[in-house]
Amino acid sequence: MKARVSVCIPFYNCGHYITETLNSVFASTYPDLEVIIFNDGSTDKKSLETLLVIEQTYSNLKIIHSENLGVAAARNKIAEIASGEYIAFLDADDQVFPTFYAQAVKVLQQYKNVGFVASWIKEFGDSEKVWVAWNTEFPYLLAHNTLGVCTVIRKAAYLATGGMKSLLAENLEDYECWINMSEKGWLGVVIPELHYFYRIRSDSRLQKSNREQLLYLYELIAALHPELYQDYGAEIYHLLNQNGASWLWDNLSQNTVELNVNSTGMVKDNPLES
Repeated sequence: MKARVSVCIPFYNCGHYITETLNSVFASTYPDLEVIIFNDGSTDKKSLETLLVIEQTYSNLKIIHSENLGVAAARNKIAEIASGEYIAFLDADDQVFPTFYAQAVKVLQQYKNVGFVASWIKEFGDSEKVWVAWNTEFPYLLAHNTLGVCTVIRKAAYLATGGMKSLLAENLEDYECWINMSEKGWLGVVIPELHYFYRIRSDSRLQKSNREQLLYLYELIAALHPELYQDYGAEIYHLLNQNGASWLWDNLSQNTVELNVNSTGMVKDNPLES
């Protein structure tokens, strides 16, 4: 029996993109979708006008208006409201391939220990790169996150493990969530196909982040999971020594020649170094 999938879309001033996002969702081959947009305190007049138009256009769509909570809390709120057995997160400027939800549900129904399903990622907008993602296996997941937020998740597992933390609202809240669910015994499976289309734009939250912020957030994630990092610390150390920076591991979106790195993934001191 096909269980309902609740597509959960947090929305903040994304009026320029939401129609394309919804078109990709409603092109899905999955027969039982619930689509929820959570307006997280948008302030842009045109975006609010777009929501009004959308509300009148789509009959099978629910829009919830809220004060600004931040994306982590917004996703948690939608998950609580959702009626589906599975929740599918999707950002308001991204897109999803038509067969993704059907394939993800098939995996979740076949393997009861799988808590969430993701896919490889195709960037679009200001980039056309590809991210190759992996199953959420330790210690690899502790060194680097290749998953995007576009996932199909068991709602009960997501809520039971606490969802996403507002403590990480600046960034990486989804990454910590995958670590947390995996630590609590829920496996994450990646479909090795390009089902998630991730829009790259200069004014996005990730693009506006900086190195210091991200380093602080990585430290915070490690502090939230001290036993994991203690247990796998030596393996992470060897992985980094053998393979270089984790963001270069089997990552088709990075051109190591342009980045001027050597075989270890470390930046060369001398550009002419062989």
